[in-house]
Amino acid sequence: MQKRYYGVILKNKHSNSAGSKTIYSKTVIRLALLLPLISFITVLSFISAFQKAAAATETDSGGAQLKFYDDIKEHFFLGGEFFQKNNFNAALIEYNNIRQIDPAYIEGYIYTAKCYFNLKQYIPAAYYAGFTIHLDPSNQEAKTLLEEIKSAAPGTDYKDASIVYTLTEKDRFEEIVFNVYGSSLYLKPITDRNGGKKEFKAGERITLPLDLAIIEGVTKFKKFDGTTLQYDLEVLKESILGQKEVNIKDTDSQALFDISDEYFKINRTYKALVVFEKACYNDAEFIKKKDAAFISKALSEIKDNIKKEPKKSGWYFYLAFLQFVEGNYRDSLSNFSYASSLGLESDLLQRSFKYSMLCKQYIKTLEAKEIEKDAILKASADASLSNKIAEVIKQTNEDADIKTELDGGNKAGESGDGGASATGENADAEAQPPQDFNSMTKEQKMYYCYQQRKAIDEGVQKYNENNIVEMNSETFSFQKLRDAGYMTTDAKCPDGGSYSLNHNGFAQCSEHGL
Repeated sequence: MQKRYYGVILKNKHSNSAGSKTIYSKTVIRLALLLPLISFITVLSFISAFQKAAAATETDSGGAQLKFYDDIKEHFFLGGEFFQKNNFNAALIEYNNIRQIDPAYIEGYIYTAKCYFNLKQYIPAAYYAGFTIHLDPSNQEAKTLLEEIKSAAPGTDYKDASIVYTLTEKDRFEEIVFNVYGSSLYLKPITDRNGGKKEFKAGERITLPLDLAIIEGVTKFKKFDGTTLQYDLEVLKESILGQKEVNIKDTDSQALFDISDEYFKINRTYKALVVFEKACYNDAEFIKKKDAAFISKALSEIKDNIKKEPKKSGWYFYLAFLQFVEGNYRDSLSNFSYASSLGLESDLLQRSFKYSMLCKQYIKTLEAKEIEKDAILKASADASLSNKIAEVIKQTNEDADIKTELDGGNKAGESGDGGASATGENADAEAQPPQDFNSMTKEQKMYYCYQQRKAIDEGVQKYNENNIVEMNSETFSFQKLRDAGYMTTDAKCPDGGSYSLNHNGFAQCSEHGL
């Protein structure tokens, strides 16, 4: 579980209000300042793994490099994630943690100010913008933010290490003090600083001094260097994503797909590929959601890895998978077979067998379609194709080349008279019934029913590829195929026949058979 630091530096009850630096317990402050050292010793071995990246420059002219505490990097990274998602309350926790661990980091103040500003809590926003300017007088970002705060909350200003604010009728002095300092223990010293009044009225100006005790003993202030920190942030996010991945169920394809996308965003292409394959293995629908840039980069990396390690079976497995995703089933089958022969681990071996089986099915389907396409086009070229049969083929066949040929050479989406024809993702995916079955010849009806059975076979095949419990003669249902998106309408036989699956799982018609 991620560490959280909610420590509060307590006020010394016996101190007077003479100076803001002397109203806190120095013992507690020193203990608070020692916490980073303890954390550093604990995580020293982890930090040393990327010393070059985990560094930031000091604000002085010396330019010496300072090592980041690993937990500060984590809070800085998570705070940025929350901030980008407009979850400013969660981001505040992370930036508060940075100040608790090490009050020397400017980001613990300026980003806290930004969070409060976005939450429209302008007085705390002004307080931390002013604190940033106190630590870094040349910080233009804080100065710009302070001007925006003045515009949004007239009567607010920063002077002499204090926020000056003019009360409105809605303001309560006690509430303002608590919101700014985070504790009611500050009420008495801040009240004394403002004349010790028991009641404050609208229109009165109050002063909220910076709590300089939290930076007592800090002699140099630090900033994160975004360029040198980038690698560290990627390593950190990779670690966080790895923890999330461990907690994902193997069957949760959507979660795996999402994690894959996150890995790719931080340039962990191979890890993204491994998780993406798991998602697709569980549910082939995720193949359709592939990102072209990801697939291209993954292919390039896998091929480079094969050049370096030409006998590593895992590289060929993922090469075959990427080829499978791209629909290159012949090369995919070849590489799956090669990977299996080289020797895959049991889990990948089982996956390889399934992909190989699917490749064979797809190759047969493609070859069958090519044979059928060639025959239809040849018949059309030989002028031996009946016009009536041609009409049914145009209605039922989804191949664009065949439609173009039978339509007199017009491209898909054009009609013979120059008008647009019906188009859409599923416009030709299934046979659409002609307006009048009674006007069809016997041959037209037979061909039409044949195409209906093909549509059923293809729908059942896709259903069985993506479901653990396959559809068979006893469980066949148009409703299931429609619900899964593999058919949009029920198939209809021109002669009124009913459709079912035979014992081998193929569609059959009570009137026209297989």
